[in-house]
Amino acid sequence: MIRRIRELINENVAKQLLLRETELKALQAQINPHFLYNTLKSVNWLAKANRQDRISEIVEALAFLLRSAVSFEEQLIPLRKELDIVRSYVTTQKTRFEERLAFHLDVPEELMGAQIPKLTLQPLVENAIHYALEPQIEPCRISIVARVRDGSLFLRVEDDGPGMTRGFLEKLRSGQVTTRGQGIGLTNIQERINLTFGAPWGIELHSESGTGTSIHVCIPYVKGEQDHVQGAAG
Repeated sequence: MIRRIRELINENVAKQLLLRETELKALQAQINPHFLYNTLKSVNWLAKANRQDRISEIVEALAFLLRSAVSFEEQLIPLRKELDIVRSYVTTQKTRFEERLAFHLDVPEELMGAQIPKLTLQPLVENAIHYALEPQIEPCRISIVARVRDGSLFLRVEDDGPGMTRGFLEKLRSGQVTTRGQGIGLTNIQERINLTFGAPWGIELHSESGTGTSIHVCIPYVKGEQDHVQGAAG
C-alpha cells in the first residue's frame, strides 16, 4: 500500500510538471496577454473600419488562438473545441500559403463531444505544415479523420507531402531529432496522453518518402456531458 501511494504521488507530480511545461511553452513567446488582446482588438477595429474583412478574420483567429493557448483550466476538452483551435490556426496560415494549403475534416458530428487532451491536434497540424507544405511548391492536403471502434477514439492527421525517409523517421521516433514546430512537440503530446489515460494509449507516426505522413492518436472514447444527456433523452 505504501509503495502504491508513493507511485500515485510521483505520478501526480509528473503530471503537474508536464502540465506546467506545456503551459510555459504556450506562454514563452508572450509579452503580456492583456496587452496582446487589447492590441488585437484595436487592429481588428481598424480593419473593420477600413472594410478589410480578411485582415479582421485573421486577427480574430489569432486572438482566439492566444486565448486558447494561455488557458489551461481544462485538461480535457471536447473534440469540437480542439477543432475550433485547429481551424483558427489554419486561418492564420492560409494568409501565408493561400491556395497551397488544402485543409479537410472528416469528423462525424456524433464524435464532436468526445473528450481529448487540449492541444493534441493543433501541434500535429503545425508539424504537417512544416514538414509537408513548406518544403514543396505544390499544393498540400492536410486532413483530420476521427473514428470510434471498440471503445477507442482514433484520430488521424495526415498529409500528402513528400514524406520522410526511414532513417529520419526512426530518429524522430526515438527522440534523436525534434520536430520543427516551435510549440508543443510529439513527445509532450505522448506523455500527456500517458499521464491522462495510461501507458497503452498514445500516438504513432507513419511516413514513407514520396507518399506523405500520417500521425495516429489512440485514446479512450470518453463522451462529454452533453452526449450523456442526449443519450439519456434518446
